[in-house]
Amino acid sequence: SFLKLFRAYHRYINEFAAKNWEICVLFVTLSAELAGSGTEEERRIKAVYEKYLSFIEQILLKGRLEGRLKEGIETRLLSHVILAFHTGILLQWYLYRNEIDGPSLARTYRDAMLFGFVKP
Repeated sequence: SFLKLFRAYHRYINEFAAKNWEICVLFVTLSAELAGSGTEEERRIKAVYEKYLSFIEQILLKGRLEGRLKEGIETRLLSHVILAFHTGILLQWYLYRNEIDGPSLARTYRDAMLFGFVKP
């Protein structure tokens, strides 16, 4: 199911980031530094992100087929939002890793992405 797949994806990316935080933070930092530069390095970084965005979008398309996504949601745009959310969460965890419990942050991020945080 979509929720099972999204949770598995989420668990994997967070475990990977926890075990490889130096690489992940370096990639985020380089991405920010090279954004808009028009260089070959920027093109390569965007190619990595493109694969990641496509992967996320495939998960979201499964959710759409199962009727789990709200009407009017653009899966490609939502893929960008999820990637941006994850990138920002990674940076926050790195900056505040001595203050923030990583697993709690990951669960809160996941739940906010899937269910929001405002009462209906």
